[in-house]
Amino acid sequence: MSAATKLAYSVKEAVAATGLSETHLDSEIRAGRLKVRRTKQDPETGAVSGKRVIRAVDLQAYIDSLPVG
Repeated sequence: MSAATKLAYSVKEAVAATGLSETHLDSEIRAGRLKVRRTKQDPETGAVSGKRVIRAVDLQAYIDSLPVG
């Protein structure tokens, strides 16, 4: 893996990388079609919070799932 290879993207970085709008990506995240991770989890309640990150493999899988044409 080269130093330039990203493992994960913020939503804004995913917007820049794909050319899709932030509104569209947010909609896909809410619908469960684009997976995100959170940077924090409360050890007592299990509630997640913090910055949303999209793993590069999940972003690629989402793009690959889009219709061709």
